[in-house]
Amino acid sequence: MLNLAPWRYRRIFTEQGGPITRIEYSEFPVLGHRCFQANAYLAPELTGSTRPQLNLYSNADGTGTHPSAMVARYMAISEALER
Repeated sequence: MLNLAPWRYRRIFTEQGGPITRIEYSEFPVLGHRCFQANAYLAPELTGSTRPQLNLYSNADGTGTHPSAMVARYMAISEALER
């Protein structure tokens, strides 16, 4: 299957005119297999002042988890854009 995410998200960061300020990701094991979790953050002007300052889980706008770090990041970007 052809993945269009690299093309669609090629200018996703605010420095390039996009809505995402940063992406954080980390690696962790799940049942003995390597997995990645990525968090994407929207520009402050897109989230407004309604965002809670303290959250139980994360203050990320989008999160993705996948065995591939690249796919996890694309999932996080996609979820952030849905918001």
